[in-house]
Amino acid sequence: SQVVHVSFDELWNGLSGWVLREMKPALSPRGVPDPREAPEVQRRRAETNCGAIIVVPLRYRDKTLGTLTAINCPDERDFRQRDVKLMVSMANQAAIAIENARLYDAAQQEITERKQAEEALRLSEEKYRALVENINDVIFSLDAQGFFTYISPAIERFAGYKTNQVVGQPFARFV
Repeated sequence: SQVVHVSFDELWNGLSGWVLREMKPALSPRGVPDPREAPEVQRRRAETNCGAIIVVPLRYRDKTLGTLTAINCPDERDFRQRDVKLMVSMANQAAIAIENARLYDAAQQEITERKQAEEALRLSEEKYRALVENINDVIFSLDAQGFFTYISPAIERFAGYKTNQVVGQPFARFV
């Protein structure tokens, strides 16, 4: 067994490219040039002593993920149709696993981003609260009916009221 580095062009001009274009499995016997392969790919296949080959599409729903390829040694038997069916089943399972891994990674990334955003918001709120709590001016908010929903602690220095004495009371009562 040897490792052979293959360029994208070689893959595209070979059975992998054919399978991706046709979206059908390819079964190719050993020792016979396959007309679906470009001449340079046929030559490379002969030089590297490849046996029979199966290439099947790797798809999840309507998304093409790539191909799954099995190559026998030259002294091994040719693949059969039942081997193609097995490879298609394996490709379907692999595509589901790949998509699940992508979804998991995306969910993890979203969780991380959300945690970072929550932490940034918490820090921002702490800074804002510290600023409002320590400012000398009275800062307040009212609801639609004119009742205090918030008033800064400066109310105690300014008017002698505690915050909890004012929140929930009507604005008109203090003006």
